[in-house]
Amino acid sequence: MNMEHLRRLAGFFFFVALLPRALAEDLQTKNDVHWCSTIPTLPVLQEAQFTAVYVFELDGHGKPFNIRQAHVPFISRKDSALISCIADWRLPKSNMKGTATFSFKWEWTGLEVIAGDFTVAVPAKPRSARAN
Repeated sequence: MNMEHLRRLAGFFFFVALLPRALAEDLQTKNDVHWCSTIPTLPVLQEAQFTAVYVFELDGHGKPFNIRQAHVPFISRKDSALISCIADWRLPKSNMKGTATFSFKWEWTGLEVIAGDFTVAVPAKPRSARAN
């Protein structure tokens, strides 16, 4: 073996040694699901209990798109601020469908997001911390 051949072989082994780490870091998309402070307040429904369900698809980077209201009582069908908030999330899953379920029990209490085997629960921010 000549020196050039040894140099190429060493470079190949170096590449193969680092490949699993690079792939693992790429696959560990961070979970960035947060409460949407743009969700409408519903003072008229103080004693109501219901859920508002949104469905979406995830692109190759875990970003929701094609967000649709599946079951959303008492919220406008054109609530673009809430849909924009969901579109800002990043999930550690990709190329699949997911759901976001907002729970209301006298006030907004929380959110559960499911995509494949990933599930995250996010508590609602207190009323005083929400945007008007």
